[in-house]
Amino acid sequence: FLDTIHIAPASDFILSATVVDATCSNSEDGETLLETENGTGEVDFTFTGPFGAVPSGDTISDVGAGVYEVTAIDEAGCPAVLLVEVGAPPPVVVLLNSLDRPSCTGDEDGFLSVTVSGGAGPEYQVDWLLDGAPFGTGPTLQNLGEGQYAVEVSDAAGCAGSIASIPLVAEGDVEL
Repeated sequence: FLDTIHIAPASDFILSATVVDATCSNSEDGETLLETENGTGEVDFTFTGPFGAVPSGDTISDVGAGVYEVTAIDEAGCPAVLLVEVGAPPPVVVLLNSLDRPSCTGDEDGFLSVTVSGGAGPEYQVDWLLDGAPFGTGPTLQNLGEGQYAVEVSDAAGCAGSIASIPLVAEGDVEL
């Protein structure tokens, strides 16, 4: 005597996502829109990742760059799991390329230069501050006197990098 056993196929419940990357490397403005196919009834989503964002319905908002695991469970208890990667441009990196101190107190022959990389480059807005006040623009400053300089850089997307403090002190008078 023979019995026939039918094994039902695994669920064809599918989870997919449309991802909007974060604007900057350190921003949490990315978004993931979750979509399901072949599920039964309402679907609940759970979400784990490097930031504490919580799904609201089929959307996960305010996330930064990283890899997130999303699990969807339909009313029949069938799960679907998906790893979602939210991208972002690399950080805006500002490096002090050159520093020449003023020759003596009161002289204005100092020089500062920075190089910038990353972000949404290659075009950057480079703004210099002297003792906290706007002072100049561009990657180099020349004819500088003593003071506390800083540089703030932004890319086309508004992502920023900076050097908060560059003290420029005269080399000093030489007495013979």
